[in-house]
Amino acid sequence: MMSSTGSFPQRLPKRCMGSLLLSLEGETEKRRRGSGYFSCIMREYGKKRPQSHHNQAERRRRMDNRILRLGKNQTFLLLVTCIAVLVLLNVGIPTSEAQKRGGKLVYAVGTDPYSPAPFVYGGLAGFAVNGAMYNSLLRINTEGKLVPELAERYDIVDNTTYTFTLRKGVVFHDGDTLDADDVVFSLNFYMDKKSGATRGGILRDMLASVEKVDDLTVRLKLKAPNAAVLQILALRDIPIISKEWVEAGHDYRKEYNGTGPFKMVNAVRGEHYQLVRNERYWKKGLPYLDALEFRVIHDPFTRADSVRAGDVDIIDFLPWQEGEAFDQDPRLKTIRSWIIFNAIVLNPKRKPFTDVRVRQALAYAIDRETTNQIGHGGMGLPITGGLLQKGSQWHCPENEGTYTYQPDKARRLLAEAGYPQGVSFDLVLANFAPYLEPWAVVSENLKGVGFQVNVISTDTGGMAELRVNGDYTALWTGTLLIYDDPNALATFYESSGAFYGRAHDFKDPELDELFARGRRTTDFQERHKIYCELERKALEKAYWVFLTWRPNMFGLRADVKGFTKIPGMVSFLTPTTLEQTWLDR
Repeated sequence: MMSSTGSFPQRLPKRCMGSLLLSLEGETEKRRRGSGYFSCIMREYGKKRPQSHHNQAERRRRMDNRILRLGKNQTFLLLVTCIAVLVLLNVGIPTSEAQKRGGKLVYAVGTDPYSPAPFVYGGLAGFAVNGAMYNSLLRINTEGKLVPELAERYDIVDNTTYTFTLRKGVVFHDGDTLDADDVVFSLNFYMDKKSGATRGGILRDMLASVEKVDDLTVRLKLKAPNAAVLQILALRDIPIISKEWVEAGHDYRKEYNGTGPFKMVNAVRGEHYQLVRNERYWKKGLPYLDALEFRVIHDPFTRADSVRAGDVDIIDFLPWQEGEAFDQDPRLKTIRSWIIFNAIVLNPKRKPFTDVRVRQALAYAIDRETTNQIGHGGMGLPITGGLLQKGSQWHCPENEGTYTYQPDKARRLLAEAGYPQGVSFDLVLANFAPYLEPWAVVSENLKGVGFQVNVISTDTGGMAELRVNGDYTALWTGTLLIYDDPNALATFYESSGAFYGRAHDFKDPELDELFARGRRTTDFQERHKIYCELERKALEKAYWVFLTWRPNMFGLRADVKGFTKIPGMVSFLTPTTLEQTWLDR
């Protein structure tokens, strides 16, 4: 294995991915190894790696400081003079650019939303497309704060009773007025297992009842105190839908009808989604755009080139190799975050992963530093502990370093589990560059300790179907914490709420008890202690093998204004700011 301190060429993966992408493209259920990509990297290794955006930012900061020091006195005098003139002229000082109305914005997504239903998780593309059409009771604003959305306010009556007062005059796209009946219907509908709602298990565990008080007031009774309840009700895949519309025979899995800023006018799965301004949107004056089009463009470099050419205004998953070029081009810009992680989900109901030693062996077999260097150009963050990130108030430093690269230990664990000659398993892997690039390293790591991996190639939609059905032994995924609270770990580890494990009846009573304790506790220090213990035990059980936080970048035209990063662990909600986005052209 190569050293993780070398340098990498700027567009290496684009040059080397061809054979791997071609071999995997559209060949579902075929087994392939994909080692040719890694060999290409070996041949190209040693070429100059682009400087990171951190270095560029530091250089710009130093230059700005020098300019400020040189012009300090002159700037101060000029500012005083300008203010005096404005006061004399009785003119206000503008605090922001004047927004321009109209125009059509084109937003290219790398994957098709897995489902048109807004209550079924559809990946980041689903958050973008459905998020433009639907609202929830609460939301996270551009400052990262929890604020009312369809609810005008909420009141905490006691530790298990919440009341929500709805906004007046909110209408669905079909013209029906939002009222308490819609909220009661929506939450009860999601709790019905037949709905297929992604967050149905979380709601069933949390809510004892949902009651209409009057036309604009709803009362929620919890089964037990839950410190995360408001964060959960702000989730974008718990939108409020129309009771009358559904009872009239419409199907949210095939049609669209929300309260959001845009309305669907044409949808062709796998190709495009065309939306227009909702003239009756309840936020007066919004949105600024007349039209919004989402295009599905799978190849990441084609997406980047489409922004460069001016055919597209915003793209998700800008390749890390393009970040520096976008930052240096005055026509373009980027928005960056580290909220998506790559991981391998292991099914503990299927051999060989019924044995915890095999799961741990896989975790020790992976060189995360080199995976980050080759898979993300060194711009990601290796994960050797849990998901409660450094910098978060919930971080558990004692869990860092749980799984470092220890191939000898991996071989020893396999031998102890009865596989001294190694063992084979099937891995579901989607044809998606942020997965394929790091897989080049991981595949060699696993092969080196005795794992023979049969890749089941599919697209992201096929991967989602296998996940929903629980039909996998191991599955490579990229996902995130869905809200800014440690209870978000329930998505991965709690029996009733395990998004990836629910279909194969995942259960772990020890972790379930820790989740219940964590939700009941309101004291920060005690909650922190509980969730750090939970994280430690979950890591030991190795149901999930975490790899890296990958760099997640939006690429934009410079004249796209108002598209604002949501801070913190929920920056995947950035597309919810499309309602305030405008075009300076």
